[in-house]
Amino acid sequence: MSVNSPPPYLDDTSNTKKAQPQKNQQGPDYRPTEQHVNNNNNTLTGEDEQDLLFVPDDFKYDTVVISCDPSVRSLFIRKVYSLLGLQILGTIIFNILVYKNVKGLGDFIITHQGYFILTSILSLFFCVALCFTNTNRDEGLGDGEETQSSSWLNVSYRTQLLLLGLFTLCESYTLSIVSVVYPASILLTAAITTFTILLGGTFLAWRTNSDFAQIGKWYTFLNFVLWGMIAMGFVMWFVPYSSTMDLIYGWVGAILFSGYIYIDTYLVLRKVKPDEEIKCCMMLYLDIINLFLSILRILARNDDN
Repeated sequence: MSVNSPPPYLDDTSNTKKAQPQKNQQGPDYRPTEQHVNNNNNTLTGEDEQDLLFVPDDFKYDTVVISCDPSVRSLFIRKVYSLLGLQILGTIIFNILVYKNVKGLGDFIITHQGYFILTSILSLFFCVALCFTNTNRDEGLGDGEETQSSSWLNVSYRTQLLLLGLFTLCESYTLSIVSVVYPASILLTAAITTFTILLGGTFLAWRTNSDFAQIGKWYTFLNFVLWGMIAMGFVMWFVPYSSTMDLIYGWVGAILFSGYIYIDTYLVLRKVKPDEEIKCCMMLYLDIINLFLSILRILARNDDN
């Protein structure tokens, strides 16, 4: 993905006349049209140059996050990691309640495994829905104004938050089965290891200056390995259990999702748009959960019990 450099007339402000106060009368929804720009020589009239000084803040969002205004970029990062933190916290609290068998919650999960299948299906549904939904940028338009798209994929930000919350709840339920199977020592070790890898991957992604083309090649390779793991996991359902294969599966998964955490964090910090924080949260959340499960699989195989 390449980012187009801003037009010359947006960079050259040395000859721009001082804006008159009355030019800010267009209202918050004003947008300069193509008629303001001379496409032949990329020059503007003096009046049009003044109009562009009042471009609304929405224009700062119509690009990848690395090219946005610093205030927009900072707000985006805070929102992503705040929502992600709430997802992780909610998942931890739910699993602690299951482990402690508060009000028989752990017994309910064991004796009603049909709900495990149901929440797994719902989790997949909400995941796909979030992948194909876009924030409705026409929220708040007047009654006489038309929306840019009538597609059902354009939903409100609150609807996306609701889908993310339902997705997290379903994932927490499906994950809770490990809380009633594994001992606390293994669960805690897996959680600490996952958190350490998350911090390391985030730090490297923050500091790296790797070319996006190179990152894209690694991302393609990881996707290829992921599909291989999916196929391998499907086959393992129909063949006799092998602890060696299970251990290999865990190590491959741990390496794979460690790589995903690094690359997805790189993309979140640079190559997504500021209105896609919901998708970024879901993406990073899945990376963390799958890394945790892979590490848990390794530790369980190494346990004598």
